[in-house]
Amino acid sequence: MLREQDAAAAKAKYGALLTHESFDFVRSLQPALRNELRDRVSALAEGAGALERRHETWMNEALRDVRSGRQQTWIKRSQQIKALAASVSAIIDRLGPTTTVVVPGDISVQQQVAKTLLEYLQSGGKIKIQPDGTPKLGAFTSKTVKQSEGFFRDVKVNGVPAAAADQLTTVIYWVEAARIIAAMDQAWPVSVEIPQEDTQGEQLQWHETEVEQLDTVLALGEQLEVERTWFQQNSLPVPNWNDLEEIRRYATLVEAASATDEAAAASRPIEQLVDEVSEGRPRPNLHSMPLESGLSTCKVSRTGQLSGIVYTRR
Repeated sequence: MLREQDAAAAKAKYGALLTHESFDFVRSLQPALRNELRDRVSALAEGAGALERRHETWMNEALRDVRSGRQQTWIKRSQQIKALAASVSAIIDRLGPTTTVVVPGDISVQQQVAKTLLEYLQSGGKIKIQPDGTPKLGAFTSKTVKQSEGFFRDVKVNGVPAAAADQLTTVIYWVEAARIIAAMDQAWPVSVEIPQEDTQGEQLQWHETEVEQLDTVLALGEQLEVERTWFQQNSLPVPNWNDLEEIRRYATLVEAASATDEAAAASRPIEQLVDEVSEGRPRPNLHSMPLESGLSTCKVSRTGQLSGIVYTRR
């Protein structure tokens, strides 16, 4: 009786789910298939829920598209950002973590001036440098150097004008890195707010972190395809992957079905006893059972079906 009461209480906890339109179908599944169904949808719900709780502005949009089977745009986005990240990472490593570069104005124009000056030096030209690091311009200074006066005034490497070959090379690489990072910024949806980081290394790190999260979303999309195939192979209705409550409900329906089975199993011995008494079958021989006294009274009461059955040993 106690086992039956506990099982009935466990079943009752699922309330309205016991009359849900999918309950009978889920209960009709073999226990092994039901358990696998529960494990699969629980894992998916947990993974999707964890992603939804993140604060990335693009996350919900990506999740919605991926769970709807529209992940191709996000796949291309991930591939593009990772390819650009690999390129700019090599440049940033070459510049080094302690190098500071200031390039105001149109960076493409400044990069072209740096290239022109570098070619001038590589072809044998000279730029005289004063003790404070600024170029010395005079009557005999070449036209190329004179025309770059604004460049020397504005563009700085480690706080001094970029006038030496290694400094000009640094400016050229820095602008290239800035251009690549700008392309990475453009790869994200317009709704994404790109933070203004202090260094190119920090900007790169932000993109790498974001694309890592994007790859987690895409991995969820790949798993959804696996699960969709599994559902179809087992003739199971495919849930709406964008509805976490529906996915979780699938898992709870499995638990409700198991609880219903347990309740039925716990009731079965009593049901059999009710049937035997109702049909007038011979009662169990209680004389062989150990009793504490010469007189034993056993009363069974169960929803009015069986009551007042008394066995007495003389």
